[in-house]
Amino acid sequence: MQFYIIPENNFNFHTFFASFANFFGNKFQIVRRHQRKLRSIPHSLDGPAVGSAVQMAVAAQLHLVSFQHGQDLRALVALIQGRIVEKTELFLHISVSFFPMLGLLCILRYTIQGVGYTNLAMFSGVSEMIARILVSIYAVPAFGFIAVCYGDPMAWIAADLFLIPAFIYVYRRLKRQVLTSAVA
Repeated sequence: MQFYIIPENNFNFHTFFASFANFFGNKFQIVRRHQRKLRSIPHSLDGPAVGSAVQMAVAAQLHLVSFQHGQDLRALVALIQGRIVEKTELFLHISVSFFPMLGLLCILRYTIQGVGYTNLAMFSGVSEMIARILVSIYAVPAFGFIAVCYGDPMAWIAADLFLIPAFIYVYRRLKRQVLTSAVA
């Protein structure tokens, strides 16, 4: 199947798109006006500011809800993007708090691999994969997105729980090899 661009149809598309954007742009002016009013309200929790803030929030919410019925796609996309940003922020905050575990994982794995015990380093990846599978099967259905956020850190901890004894084993074995070669 081939697609051809016909200039006349292309012009009609651009004309439609411009009128489409203009229509939705007018709706966004109203939403922006509500947002400006909400930002101008004082942040104190006493006095009439709270009542007017609630009224403005309800008015803005009702205005946005009316858009969700297919009238204004941009408002819906803006709401979804806001939720995505919130979820991404939560995911990153949780992941960053477990970066010391990831650092330990990298140090131990690469140290073990560097001294020639590549199978042990590979098994830490296997333990990581098993932890991810367990979180996906059991924790995500029970706890939802928060379990997704903790999926990587739990995998890092599982790999660390394997690598710490593995490192102790490798260290003692290398130490024994050095002592026996020094005596001989």
